[in-house]
Amino acid sequence: MKKHLCKRASDGYLVDVLNKAQREQLDLLICIWLATVAAFGVWWLDPSHFTGPVKFTFNSPEVRSARARAAAIKRWSNKN
Repeated sequence: MKKHLCKRASDGYLVDVLNKAQREQLDLLICIWLATVAAFGVWWLDPSHFTGPVKFTFNSPEVRSARARAAAIKRWSNKN
């Protein structure tokens, strides 16, 4: 039996929203997302992509802010 990190509905605190198939699909998508983030991190930190300290210092926060902007746009579009 799979052990969950959070309390289950049977604990009396939470209500299950997803059925078993949906939870498995969500777990798969999270694993794919984590693998993609890890692959990007390896690619980003590859020495052949290092063009100099100034550009690397500028681009690293730019990549983070672009991801934050994309997440904010997604949250905003889900509200409307």
